[in-house]
Parts: sequence; structure tokens; C-alpha cells
Amino acid sequence: MSPHDARRLEGTGSPERLASLQRRFRGAARRGAGRAGRTLLLVYWAACLGVIGIGLDRLYPHVRQEAAETLVALDAARPFPNCAAAHLAGVYNIPSSSPAYRTRQDGDGDGWACEPLPDGW
Repeated sequence: MSPHDARRLEGTGSPERLASLQRRFRGAARRGAGRAGRTLLLVYWAACLGVIGIGLDRLYPHVRQEAAETLVALDAARPFPNCAAAHLAGVYNIPSSSPAYRTRQDGDGDGWACEPLPDGW
């Protein structure tokens, strides 16, 4: 608020002017101006986070690859109901030392479950 605006709220009739301003602001909030402002602010912050994320991805491209490898490793540690589900998750050749290994999923008994099908099948 500028000093000029502050002087308008002083002196004779200032309580009435202040009450009028308060009514106008309350009316704007009731009409949804506050809600629209909050929505706009949320959109602004989401856009800022997106730009920051893109910038960080360009500065540190290896992080995305490492995160993807970690997710696949975590995914490979859980048991799958069948090999089709494991393959959909991108998991192949589950070793017998893994908690995800199931003997029923090791068709040839070589210690590797959910092996990919050979080419031509």
C-alpha cells in the first residue's frame, strides 16, 4: 500500500471507507476469485516443478537410468504369479538365488526361471 493510499484511510470517514474495502474484498472471495487464484497458483507451482524436473534430467541424465535399473531390480525381487507377468515387468532369467525364483517357473531345471523364448518361437 502506498503512503497516498494509507492517507485515504485516515481522517474523517475512514472507518466507512475501510468497511467498504473489506466488503468488496469479501465479495470477491465469495464469488470465487480466491478459488481461482488458488487454482492458478497450483498450476504455476506444478509448471515450476516440471521445469525444474526437466532441467535436472538434462543436467544429470544418468540418474534416470539408475532409477530405472533400481526399479527393475526391486521388481525382480518379488515373486511373479507366472512368467508372462514377469516378462511384462521386463524381468527375465530369474536366478535360483533370487527371492522371486519359483521352481515351477524353471521349465528346464537349469536354475533360471522365466527365461526368454528362443528366437523363432
